[in-house]
Parts: sequence; structure tokens; C-alpha cells
Amino acid sequence: MWIDEYIYILDTKWGGYEKAIAAYILRSGDEYAIIDTGYGASTQELIDTMNKIDADIEKLKYIILTHTHLDHMGGAGHLLKKANKAKVVVTEPGIINLIRPLRMYYGAKMVFGDDFKIDFGSVSKIDPNNLLIVEDNQVIKLGELSLRILETPGHTRDHISIYEEKTKTLFTGDAVCNNYPGFDALIPPASPPLYPVKTVVKSIEKLKRLDLNRILIPHYGLVEKDIDQFLDNNIETIESWKEYIINKLMKGYSYTELTELITKKLLEESNISLSETPKYVKEVVLPVLVKVSVLGYMATYINRFPPESF
Repeated sequence: MWIDEYIYILDTKWGGYEKAIAAYILRSGDEYAIIDTGYGASTQELIDTMNKIDADIEKLKYIILTHTHLDHMGGAGHLLKKANKAKVVVTEPGIINLIRPLRMYYGAKMVFGDDFKIDFGSVSKIDPNNLLIVEDNQVIKLGELSLRILETPGHTRDHISIYEEKTKTLFTGDAVCNNYPGFDALIPPASPPLYPVKTVVKSIEKLKRLDLNRILIPHYGLVEKDIDQFLDNNIETIESWKEYIINKLMKGYSYTELTELITKKLLEESNISLSETPKYVKEVVLPVLVKVSVLGYMATYINRFPPESF
């Protein structure tokens, strides 16, 4: 879906699910960029969509990765084989995960375990010569567009958001919460091994200082109204999850009990029954990703709990 003459929201349709994981195509003149690629299993969807909208893959100038988790970078190496003139844009801490991507593949397998039955797809390593290493506040040009790189660590050390200055569009990556269409509840992307809340909040506050017309979040979609309130709600949610999880674990609640409580709270917040939730939320988010987020908080703040809690 084109949201203006420059930006296209690409649904990667991983696992057959719609509006779960987005990538973004940018076009200016005869130059193109893509922000995030989804899993390796979504590579053909990316290529097919680019062909459908007449985006010449051979003119792809940048593959910009908000961070090096598989649902954002898994297809980068595969796409590069079709767009061999492109540069993969990443910050220094993410380099190792692109030249040795099996680290991330097996890391994801360990985190998700047997809960994920859907194939991630394969990964392909990237030659360091194909990388463009960027730093905070650096601007890269795409035709008449100016893409400002903003380091927004927290979800990962290598995390960036991208601010397009002409359209005043922010591509957040996972610096903000997941917020799926049809399920009106924010879910912090607190992936293990660390989710340092103070760092995450500081990154969101950095984004709040921008002059914004819209933001685009990978999980999932477009926010154009009440952007400041949306970002404030993100901060409140991220901080409240931390306090709620620590409080319950200190009282002796088990990991399983805690994830059940949070799932119930999310359904209440969204004012929807489990049977009414979108397919991806019902089959992946609530039974799997919520547990991963709780685990991320626990892994980060485990030293807050007394030994007798375990």
C-alpha cells in the first residue's frame, strides 16, 4: 500500500499471516530503498511485491536494517543476491550478526523453542564489502529524500530508527511497542537477553523530540493521529510491565502464571474475547510472543528477586 508518492507499506505475510510483520519500500526518482526485510521465508514476497509495484530491484540502493533480529534482517542476504549493487545499512554492533547470521538463527531457535512451528526461513551471510556502517544522526540520501539515522538502543544494542526529513516520517523499528490492527493493546518487544527499560524509554523520548507527521511500526502499520500520545502510552506501558512483572514474581507467582495474567490483561485492555482476536494475535502473539516478552523482563531484572522465589 502506497501511503504517499515515496513510501510503500509491504506486508511480508510471514507464515501466511497478514499485518504481522512489515517492511517498507522507499522510492525517489529511479532510486529505491527497503527498510527491514522480514524473515528469510518472506524474501519471495518482497521480490514479488517489488515487481508488482514496478520497483526495479536492480536499482535498490539501500537495504536498511533497524536491527539484526531475524524478523527484520532474515531476508537481507537473500535480497542482496538479487540487488547486488545495494548497500546493507547497519550500525557497528550489528555487523557480526550479518556476516555470521547463523548466530541469530540459532539464538531465535533457543528463545522460541518448540513454541514456533512456522519456518523462519534460511539466512545468508553478507560480505562486509556490501555493508554501509552508519552512526547516530548520519544522513543518507535517496534521490530527494534524506534519511536520518537515529540510534535507539534498548530492544537491541544495534537498534536504529530512521527519520525521513522531507515527509517527516519516522520508521521506528522495535523501539516502540507492538500494536497489531484489530487488537488495541501495546505489547513491549522485550526480547531476551536484555530489555533495559531506562534505555528503551530514553530512546522513545529521543523520538518524541522529532517533528512528526506519521510513524510506521513494523508490528504493525501506520500511526498518524495523536502521535505524542501514542509514544507517551508506549513509555507508560513499558514501565508498568516492568513493575507488574517484578511485583508478581516477588510475590511468588510462577512464569506460567504471570504470562496467563498478562494475557488476560491484554484481552481486557483490547476489550475483545480470545475468539475475536486477529489470527496472528491468537495463534502467535498471545501464546508465544507474550511469553518471550515476559522472559525478556525476567532476564533483565532477575537480580531484583530473592533466591527463595526460585
